[in-house]
Amino acid sequence: MNPLANTRTLEAEHSYPTPTRNLLSMHNREAAKRKMGRATKAGELRCGYRATDGTNYLFPTESELAQAREHDRLNKMLEKQQRQADLMQKLNDSMARIDSWASKA
Repeated sequence: MNPLANTRTLEAEHSYPTPTRNLLSMHNREAAKRKMGRATKAGELRCGYRATDGTNYLFPTESELAQAREHDRLNKMLEKQQRQADLMQKLNDSMARIDSWASKA
């Protein structure tokens, strides 16, 4: 028999707890999402640094960056639509002024 089989290291209780049904269901739910190829919030890692004055700065996670990019894209699209509407309004106003001048003559 291997002498390592009875050592305290192999028989020691592990530092992680026995999984409960709730923990297992959470784990399985996140694993199923990962299997389908979708990113999960539980799988994200939040990084940051601590400044010399003791202030903590956290970097945005991937989902927060994606959400910010989506907001920027929507804002740019709305600004473009607003510019196009303003341009069309100016064009319509100038055409109405030209038509009214031509009909007076």
